[in-house]
Amino acid sequence: MMRPKPCREAVIRTLGVGLVAVAALVASFAVVIQRQDEPDRLRERRAEPSPPAIDLEQLRNAGL
Repeated sequence: MMRPKPCREAVIRTLGVGLVAVAALVASFAVVIQRQDEPDRLRERRAEPSPPAIDLEQLRNAGL
């Protein structure tokens, strides 16, 4: 039994779907890499303690 030749539209559609799939994979890898870099940046920001809004001596003097 002979298979019919795929028409030109089917080949173009198949290539188009394949390109969209490859683009989706590349985009997902980019998002994963970006999310892995975010915790490093957050840790760097938190490394420096922020100065207290109220001086501890003032709290002790107030009796708290």
